[in-house]
Amino acid sequence: MGWFLRHGLVPEALCVCKELQLAPSEYDYTADLVALSSPGPLETASVQSISVLTVAPEGRARSWASLAHEGNYTEAELDLGDLCNFVVAVRGGSFVVSSCGNHLLRVSWDSSGRLVSRALQHGQGMLSGIGRRVSSLFGMLAPPTNDTLHSLVWAREAGCLYSLTSSSVCRWEVGETSEQQTLSWDARRSLHQSIADAIWGSESNYEEMKEGVNVSYLDMKLSQSGLVMLAAAWHSLDTPCIAYFCLVTLQDPGVSDHITVEVTKHTAPFQTEEALQTTRLVVPSPGATAFLYTQELVFACSTGTGRGGPPDEKIAFSASGDGVRGGGCCGDLPIFFSQNSGLVAVVARQTVSILPETMEDSLCSSLAAAPEASMMETPTRVEAVAHEDKTKLLKAAFLQFCRHDLMGAQALVDELFPAEGGGEGEEGAELDEVVTRIDLDLVDDYPASDPRWAESVPEESGGFPLTSLIILHQLEDKMKAHVCFMDFLLQVGLLERLGQVTVRGGPMATRLLLCEHAEKLQAAVVLKTQHGKHGELVNAAVTAALRRSGAVVPPSLTPADVFFREVRRRRRRRRKRRPIRTPLDHWERVLQISLVFECVYIWPHLARGRLIRLGLLGEAAYLI
Repeated sequence: MGWFLRHGLVPEALCVCKELQLAPSEYDYTADLVALSSPGPLETASVQSISVLTVAPEGRARSWASLAHEGNYTEAELDLGDLCNFVVAVRGGSFVVSSCGNHLLRVSWDSSGRLVSRALQHGQGMLSGIGRRVSSLFGMLAPPTNDTLHSLVWAREAGCLYSLTSSSVCRWEVGETSEQQTLSWDARRSLHQSIADAIWGSESNYEEMKEGVNVSYLDMKLSQSGLVMLAAAWHSLDTPCIAYFCLVTLQDPGVSDHITVEVTKHTAPFQTEEALQTTRLVVPSPGATAFLYTQELVFACSTGTGRGGPPDEKIAFSASGDGVRGGGCCGDLPIFFSQNSGLVAVVARQTVSILPETMEDSLCSSLAAAPEASMMETPTRVEAVAHEDKTKLLKAAFLQFCRHDLMGAQALVDELFPAEGGGEGEEGAELDEVVTRIDLDLVDDYPASDPRWAESVPEESGGFPLTSLIILHQLEDKMKAHVCFMDFLLQVGLLERLGQVTVRGGPMATRLLLCEHAEKLQAAVVLKTQHGKHGELVNAAVTAALRRSGAVVPPSLTPADVFFREVRRRRRRRRKRRPIRTPLDHWERVLQISLVFECVYIWPHLARGRLIRLGLLGEAAYLI
C-alpha cells in the first residue's frame, strides 16, 4: 500500500490517495522500502510528476513512472546480496537502494522505461587509486566485509547522501547522473571514547572498565545542527546490565572535531544487540528535539545542541493490541503510526509542567500514595489528598503552580496558611517546618527507580524518585526543582512570611537554610563536572568524605552514587545523638581552593539579582 498526501495552508489544498500493489514477499514491508521522487519539492508537486519505487526485502523492485497511473508499473530484480533495508530518492529522478550488508545500488529508468541499476563504488574519485594507508589520511577507508548498514539519509539541499554502518559514516556527493564518495569516517574510533566518557567517566575505576564498554549505532537523521546519531552503550559486567541511549551530533564529520554527546534518560535492560536495533529516531526540524521510539513507546528528549529543549517525556503505547509501527516527520511535525490510533501527531502540551518529568511524576505519585501511578492517572483534585497533611497539600499547590495554574495554587495556599496569621507563633513555625521538609525531599532524593538503588531505598521514603542513572542529570533535575519551588514560594507570598528553624542545635533563618540547599546543589554540580577531568583527586575526596560521615556504600552502587545522592540531609548516630556532617559538608576541607575558583567562574553566569531575590544565594554570594 502506498499513499501520497498533498497538503497546504489553504482550504483548496488537495489530498490524493493512491493504492499501489506491492510485489509479493515473505517478509513484512516497512516505509523505508518505499520512496517518492519528483523534479521539485513533493509538497508542491503534481500527481503526474511524482514517481514511486518500492523494493521487496528480497530485492524485487516495482516502479511507477507517474503516480497518476497506478496501474502501470515495471519490475526488475536487484542483486543486493542481502535483504533490502532502505530506498531513498536522490537527484535526477533516481533512487539509491541499500541492503543490510551495506551494498548500495543507484536505480533509474532508461530511455525505454526499464529499470536499470549500478553499484555505488566505495572510495571513488581522485583518491580511488591510492593505497589504504595514504587514503586513511583523507578520511577514506574501505568498509569492513562484515559491516551492517543502519541508516541512509539524503540531504537534498547539499546534494549529499550519508550512510551509517556499524563502523563508519560515509558521504557521497550525488549529481544528476553520477556520484562521488567524499568521506568514510571511522565512527568507532572517533565516537566510542566520547560516549564511554559521557556515561562512565565518573567511575573510580573507569580506566580499567572502559575496555569493556560496548557501543552499537542504531539510527541517524539530519538536523539543522548536523547529523544526529542514535547509539546505545552498555557494559557487560554491570549488574544489572543497562543499555544507555545517547544522541551524538556531528556538525561536519571528518572535517570538524566538534561532537556533542547527549546521554538521554531513556534506558533499557540489555538483552541482545539485535533487540536494541528496534529503537529508531525521529528528529523534526527546526529545534533541538528528538524522539526515540520502539513498538511500545515514544520518548521525547533534547538533542543537547540548543536551548529550550522539551522536558523528557515518555508516551506509552501499551494498550492491548496497540503498538508503534513507524515514525517520521510531516511539515516539521513528528508523526507516528499506531496500530490502534492510526497516524498520531506529537505536539507540546500547553499546560506542560515546568518541573523535570521525573520530579513531576514523583510528586504526583506521592500525592496519590501510589508510586506506580503515571502522571495522567494521578488525581489532580485536592480531595484525593488527606486534608490534615499540610505537607501533601502544599505539594499539591506546588504541582498546580508548575502546571501554570497560579490561581488554583494561590487559593489552596490561602486556605492552608491564611495571611491573617502573619507567619508568627505556632502557625508560622508550622509553615517553616512544612517548607523545609518539602525542600529537603527535593534535594535529598533517593533515585528509587534506578535499579542499582532498589535495595537501598528506605520503605518509608515517599520522596521524588528519579529515573536517570546519570548522576549529573539527577543533580541538574534537583536544582531545577529547587528553583521552581523557590519561585512558587515567592509568587504565592510565602517566601516573605518565612521565619526560622532549628538547625545544628541553633536557630537559623528559613530563607538562609534554603539558600544553603541551593549553594550545595550548585557545588555538587560543579564537583561532578570536574569528576571526569580530575578523577583521581575527586575520587579520593569522595572516599574520604564518606568515611568521615560513616556512610555505607551498598555493593550495587559506587561511592559517587552515595556521595551525590544526599546533598543536605543530616544524619544522627543512634547512640551519641550528635549531628554528623553530610559528605558535601566536608568539601570546604577537601577541595576548598578548587571550589572557590570554580565559583568565580560560575557566579558571573548566574542572574544574581533574581537569585538573591528568590533566596537562592546566601552569604557566600557576597564574599565572591
